[in-house]
This record gives sequence, structure tokens and C-alpha cells, in this order.
Amino acid sequence: MTVISLRHKVWLGIALISVALLLGVAAVFEHSSRQTANQVIEQGLNRARSTIEQYEKDVRAKLQAVNAYVSGNSAFKAYMAEAIEAGATESMIDQFEEIRRFSDCDFAMVTDGSGAIVVQTGGDLDDRSLGDIQDALGAFDEGGESVSVLGLGPALYHVVMSPITIGDALYGFVMIGYRIDDQVAEQFADLTACDTAFVMNGGQPRISAASLHTAAQQLDRSALAATFANLQANQVHEIKLASETFRAVTGSLRNNRGAATGQFVALRSVDREMSPFHKMIRTALLWGAVAIALMIPLSFLVSRGITRPLSQLTHVVEGMRQDHFNEGDIQTGRKDEIGVLARAFRELVQELREQRELIEFLEKTAQKTVASEPMKPEVPSGGTLKANAILSGRYRILEVLGKGGMGQVYRAHDMTLDEAVALKTLHIDDEGLREMLKNETKLARRVTHKNVVRTYDFHLAHDLQFVTMEYIEGRTLRQAMRGLERLPVAIGSRIMRQVCLGLHAAHEAGVIHGDVKPDNVMIDNRGVVKVMDFGVARAAKLERSNQMYVTGTPVYMAPEQIMGETMDARSDLYSVGIMMYQVFSGKVPFEGSNTTQIFHGHLNTPAAAPRSHYPGLPMELERVILTAINKKPEHRYQSLVDLEAALAAAT
Repeated sequence: MTVISLRHKVWLGIALISVALLLGVAAVFEHSSRQTANQVIEQGLNRARSTIEQYEKDVRAKLQAVNAYVSGNSAFKAYMAEAIEAGATESMIDQFEEIRRFSDCDFAMVTDGSGAIVVQTGGDLDDRSLGDIQDALGAFDEGGESVSVLGLGPALYHVVMSPITIGDALYGFVMIGYRIDDQVAEQFADLTACDTAFVMNGGQPRISAASLHTAAQQLDRSALAATFANLQANQVHEIKLASETFRAVTGSLRNNRGAATGQFVALRSVDREMSPFHKMIRTALLWGAVAIALMIPLSFLVSRGITRPLSQLTHVVEGMRQDHFNEGDIQTGRKDEIGVLARAFRELVQELREQRELIEFLEKTAQKTVASEPMKPEVPSGGTLKANAILSGRYRILEVLGKGGMGQVYRAHDMTLDEAVALKTLHIDDEGLREMLKNETKLARRVTHKNVVRTYDFHLAHDLQFVTMEYIEGRTLRQAMRGLERLPVAIGSRIMRQVCLGLHAAHEAGVIHGDVKPDNVMIDNRGVVKVMDFGVARAAKLERSNQMYVTGTPVYMAPEQIMGETMDARSDLYSVGIMMYQVFSGKVPFEGSNTTQIFHGHLNTPAAAPRSHYPGLPMELERVILTAINKKPEHRYQSLVDLEAALAAAT
């Protein structure tokens, strides 16, 4: 019987262990890289969706401008009315050239008052197209929008319908349109790095326009259209095209009756996104095999030195499974592929550790707060709504969450949707301010972002005004800071950066908060930060203060807000800067025994350096804070995205 020597056993053991470690690290890296690729794809698809939605808004605005031009030009309408009655098509075509120069449109048409086509330029119309036009005109007569997306022949068009009227007499319609063609699809593809297609619905779906640069271009367009037509709108789908895996997102294009006449589709190839990661893993495996081949003839000490970095990575991975994040144990000084792996793992472990620290911090502060605060009565009293009260036949009151000068906040059950909501009652008697609150609520509903508390609706029931919002299980930033002098820099940075992202999303939707403060920042139990009370606090404070222009919380108000001047995103940014000052130094820059003194500080007094309150604050972070609270808006960061980037770099 052949006996394997100890030397050979050691060499073989080293080789097998090295192979196992290498494969284990490759598997973990594969999992991590797939998550990263999915995040990149998700971001790209979201960017594509938002880009196309913005394009829709821009085209609609352009068509509305054309509509305003036609509707407001009495001479043009009189000329066209006379031409329609006389059947003077050449005269109408001459007028189209004027509109074409003004609007750069691809399609123009005139109909008489009954909807019959008098003259058209551009667009190949079939029987279905004529039916769609008649339906769109009918919807417009019934009070529908003037802008519609129609399938005209083989293509989709954005179309606006402008009535030709003189007095109460309707002579016909002028229809102007922009074609959604391959050039439009190509522009979206360039902007979003996604394959893009526009699909026309009705009968047999077909692709109206597309920009395809992956395996999708190898397929028959009819087959592609059938595949795309089966995708549910506004959801991310995973599909197979020509043996390649894609993730796709779709959205509907609708006519003025609200019916979907087409849809856009944006695709990203999962295989292509994963290709660089697979190449990196293959490279790591190749170098590992070379290293193993060199280890076998070398001494045990040399082989141990070669395998040590992989052993360290494995040790850290095992520690992560037990919630021990020891990224300091990972040596990143090597310049080879193992060094690349080590640096990637170190960044990953650091990110996970910071997330865990934030969650643990929230748990600790929650325990302290619960221990120090008196228990809240189960059934509220003192002017609040009773438990199990039902508002608007839909919302059942469960418990009170908070109470202030502007009203109360309850946890309620939406019996229609069977979900929990936050319900805020308000005491606003002034009709003008009540109308303002409605408008503010409409604006706030447009903001959809993970770092913003969703506003659902404004209600008026039995002289009781209330707003329904997304229910968040967590604590406000002020509650989280209670009993603490300041927040750790890493924790504060993670919180404030999410505040910046949430407010930036609101600003992108045209919404200015106007009352940014720790009480209006929620942190849920997963460590996700959400900004709340868009518009609600502002309207309520106007009611209480009877001031028509100056609203907000004095300690956090921007100078231009105090002066009643026009506010913009930089006003909210200033308030965020004041919160950063407080979060990182434990103090607010401007205090006083009354509002006048606080306002004087905002307007005239230079802010003390945050490091004068907390010398341990990084100097670069202090510079970021002082820039954010500069008294002149033009000298601050110009957007919350800029502030978020600066804060990330400083911490």
C-alpha cells in the first residue's frame, strides 16, 4: 500500500485549501457584483423612465404653446374659418407653413366642425387612424384634454387639437403633431444607456420607433412588439431575448380619453452589465491557479504567506455572518488581483458596518426615549378624536401619535386599501389658507422618493380638515437626538445625506418645503430617513401667526425667508445647513430669547465656527456647514445634490 508522505499531504492540503478559498471568495464576489449590477441596471431604468416622462411633459408643454398660439390668433382663426367654408385647401396649406415654422411640427391637419378631414400634411392615415382622430375630437368636445398621443398610420404622434371658433360658432379643428420616430428613440438611448422602443397598441401591436443595440436588434420587430405588449406598465420585468437576459421597464402613452394608445420600453442587458465582473472573477481565478502552481514546490512558510490574504478575506466574510465587521483586518496594500478583491471587500464591509451602526444607534436612542418618556394613554383625550372614530367613511382612528399647536397626528386604518396611514388633523379657519393647503397638498403628492414621506390627500369632513400621509414606524430626528449632545459624524452624515436626497427630489418636482427642521425628519426602523410635512406645516403656521409671507421655524429659517422674499431650493438648503450645524456640533448658530433676536442673528450675525462648540469636528466638514448657511443664496451650494456630494467627501 502506497503511503503518501507528510510533505505531500501538506503540499496537497495547501493546494486544496487555496483552491477552496479562491473559489469561496469568487462566489462571494459574484454575489456582491450581481447585486451591484442590479443596482446599476435599476438606476439606469429609473433614469430612463424619468427621462421619458420628462420628455412627455416637455412635448405636451410645446403642444400647449402651439395651441395657445392658434387659439389666441384671431386673424389666423378667421382666415382658416373662411378657408374651411370655401374648401380652399391651398390657402390652408400656406397657413400650415407658418405653423410649421413656429412649431417645427411633423404633422398638420384641418377638419371641419363635424370632424371630417379637410386637408392634411404628413402622416399616413389608415381607417383605424381616422377612427382614433374622430374619437380624440369627441373626447375633446366632452371636456377632455387638447393634447393626445395617437397612432397615425405606422407611427405614434403627440397631437394637439386647437378649435377654430369665431364667437360661439365652431368651424373645425387644427391638429398639430410631433412624430415619435427612431431619432427620438436614439436620443433616449444616448441619454440613458438603455435600449429604447415605442410600441403602438391596437389590433396587432407593432414597434413605432426603436433604438436597439444589443441582442434585441436581432429579433423580428413583430415578435418584439408582441413581447413588449405583454409587459405590465410601470414595473420592472426580467425577459429573455435571443438567449440574452434583460431587465425592462415600461410606461403607457395615452390619448385624451386616458386609453393607452402605446407604450415606451427601456431595456438593460443583465449579461452585459455582469460581463466586467465575470471577467474580473475569471482573472482572479487564473492568477489564483498560477499562485497555487508556484506554492506546491515552495516551502510551507512561503505558501502560507501567499495564501494569507485570501485567509483574511475568508475570516472577514465569516465574521460578517456573525455581525462582526472587521474591515481593518483586510490588508489592501497588494497591487495584484488579490489586492483588488481586498479593497472591494473592505469597502463592502465598511458600508455594511455603517448601516449596522446606524440601526444600532436608532435602537439605543429609542430605548432611552421610551425609558424617559411617560406612557401615552391608549385612548386620547382633551379634544382629540376618539379611538375607532371613522372619518370620511374610510379612515378608522387607532391611536394618537403626536400633538401640537397645529393639530394632532394619528395612526389610522384605511379601510378601503386595508393599510395603515398617518392622519394629521388641522385647525385652519381662514378659507384662503385652507385653499392654500389644498394646493400645497397637490404639489406634495407629486413627490415620490424613498427619502420623502408620501402625502396622499386632503380631506374636509364635518368642518374637520385632515391630511393623510404614509405611515412610518420610527422616530423624528429630534427624538433620536434627545439626551445626546451631538451625533457621531458617521451617523449624522448618513442621516443628513438622505435628507438632502429627499429634498432634492421635492425640488425636482417643483416643491419647496419651507419648514425643514429635525421635527420634520423621520428615521424608520430600517435606518431610512424621510422628510415629511411638505406644505402642511407652512399653511398651519400661517393660520397661527396670521402672517401672509413669512412662515417656518425661526431657528432654521433662511434670511430670504425671514424677509418675505421669494424662496427657492437654496432656502431649504440653508435650513439643512442649520440642522447640520446642530447635528454635528450640538448647538444651533443663532439663538435668542425671542423671535426678533433669532431673526437678527440670521440676518446680521456671522455664524460661529462649529468647531468652537466641538473641536473634534473635521475642518472640511465645518467648511461644508458654513458654506451651506451663507447668508447670500448665491454663495451657498446651489442644490441639495451639491451639498450631499460635499458632505460625502467631507465625512
